[in-house]
Amino acid sequence: MFPFQGQHYLSSFIECDKKALGTIATLRTTAIQAIKESGATLLQEVSHAFSEDACTMVFLLSESHCSLHTYPEHGSVFIDLFTCGDKCHYAEFEKVMMDYLQPKKVVRNVVYRGEQHVVT
Repeated sequence: MFPFQGQHYLSSFIECDKKALGTIATLRTTAIQAIKESGATLLQEVSHAFSEDACTMVFLLSESHCSLHTYPEHGSVFIDLFTCGDKCHYAEFEKVMMDYLQPKKVVRNVVYRGEQHVVT
């Protein structure tokens, strides 16, 4: 039986390295590496390029999902990583992404989900 719990990491990486943010193929590879470093298992992915340097990427994980939506005109990206269970850790994911994107500012929120976090 798996524990009914999870971590939902939501972040905005602001003023990223524009070359890193705009290189979609390398951003994809880095996101996959970050997913693996977090302890999650990648099942499938889909992405859409809006231009040469703007995209949305969605990764289906065994543990749930991850998504990235870039705003190259602002040098920023929204990131969402939700993992069920207790084996995955968003901090390792964030470290890989920060090392690659070099944001000047990160706004993050982590929501812990599950029975132990229910407010009645």
